[in-house]
Amino acid sequence: MTAIPRTPGEWWLAARVVFLLIVIRVALRLPHPLPKLLSALTPHPGPGPGPDWVTADRAARYIDVLQRRHPATPGGSCLPRALALYRFARQSGLLVRFHCGARRVEEGVSGHAWLTLDGQPYHEGIAAAGYAEMFSYP
Repeated sequence: MTAIPRTPGEWWLAARVVFLLIVIRVALRLPHPLPKLLSALTPHPGPGPGPDWVTADRAARYIDVLQRRHPATPGGSCLPRALALYRFARQSGLLVRFHCGARRVEEGVSGHAWLTLDGQPYHEGIAAAGYAEMFSYP
């Protein structure tokens, strides 16, 4: 599976990813608590045919490509990435959990945001090991 959209459906998904990343970056500049933002990103559960792994994985690929080309901050883009992944995974029927944590580094403290699915890292390139979990949702 490639990160380049080829069908109208893939182009539509890529456009939705771009739009959501823009919305998330704007929302993160506003004084809203993180739980409120996550609540807004959580789709209402509905009857469905089951998890759509293909769409969730394709959205994750598009998110990663866009985040590499246009990082949210010079220090990292894990928070907008994790929030976007959360939205698309949940929309696809995957019951992922959002986590934030911190750990000591030579320069002081480092933070990270990541997702888990069934207790395992979900589309996580940087190991979340070593981070003390400070917040999770839901």
